Amino acid sequence: MLEVGLIGTGYGAEIQAQALQVNRTFSLYGVASTDYKAAKKAKKEVGFRYVFSDWKELVQYRKIDIVLVASPPSSHYEIIREALQNGKHVLTAAPFVLSVDEAEELSSLASEKEVVAVVDHHLNYLPARKYAISLIKSGKIGKVLSAHRVMRNSDGLDRNMSAPWKYETSSGGGVFWRYLVHDIDYFLRSVGGINLIKFEGIQNVSQRFNPEGQAVSVQCDDTGTMNLKFHNGAKGTVNIDTTYPGKSVNEFIFHGEQAMLHLRNDNELFLYHPDGHRDRIAIPPSFQITTIPGPASKSPFYMLSEAFAAAIYGQGKVSPTFDEAIHTQRAMEAAGRSRIQGNWEEVGADVITHAQTVAKSGGEVHKIFE
Repeated sequence: MLEVGLIGTGYGAEIQAQALQVNRTFSLYGVASTDYKAAKKAKKEVGFRYVFSDWKELVQYRKIDIVLVASPPSSHYEIIREALQNGKHVLTAAPFVLSVDEAEELSSLASEKEVVAVVDHHLNYLPARKYAISLIKSGKIGKVLSAHRVMRNSDGLDRNMSAPWKYETSSGGGVFWRYLVHDIDYFLRSVGGINLIKFEGIQNVSQRFNPEGQAVSVQCDDTGTMNLKFHNGAKGTVNIDTTYPGKSVNEFIFHGEQAMLHLRNDNELFLYHPDGHRDRIAIPPSFQITTIPGPASKSPFYMLSEAFAAAIYGQGKVSPTFDEAIHTQRAMEAAGRSRIQGNWEEVGADVITHAQTVAKSGGEVHKIFE
């Protein structure tokens, strides 16, 4: 059994830890947080055996095998580095870290310590997302000409901040870090390497209320548009608006030379043919995931945890590893430069080479998610 220590009590306690609790491979040993009361609450409600008052004490504790990092992104580098130096396997929430230099250092350290180190992009384990990648790589829609991501919701209209860091881009919040990092990872897998990138953020809400009820100014993009040029010639767009008061929209659209693939709400797939007719695509049983009790959002993380455990025991692969996450980080860094300068920015040849390798065939991609 693998003993787990969690740092952070929001997403980590609500999704990660509760999904691991269902998996008999893991045992919830301890939890640490800068908010000791929140840590004690997580111990009681989730089922941890111990509360640590200091995260360093947790990552150094000899009985803990795995460190789950679910603290604010700006704290990831220090925590992960300490965990790796103590020989712990690491599963961190996304974004991984906030710079390429940090990502490269931690990836190298994970290799040196021979531990399994993974970034949590668990939505990639959703059946429709997995099968969409397989269809694209099998040539179902022909050569990809363009890829588009649209997401609109009202999350940003709530002006009360339970976690203020989420509304400071420099701390790893805002549309930029909370959403785009996941979309870039998915595009690298589904379409391939990114050559050029351009990002523009918009702030619609400039004043919010902190946990004490005080009105404060925030520096945070709550809406963003990203344009991409892929190495294979395809072009892409990402449009995200978290201040949209209407019905939520969540979709990916892939235009190919032979057909168009539409992924809607992460659970529906449609194939549009040149003559205009549409087929709804059934997702094969082999792509389905194990459903666990509670919110549906826990099930894909449960599948990620299965792959994580298999990799630790040398019985399979899990993705994205820290080494793979470097390439997403490079694309994010290019987008960040574009955000400041307003120009197209080059991502880098190493991203192109890596993504082409990872996404070469449907079979290879599918094995990653097994």
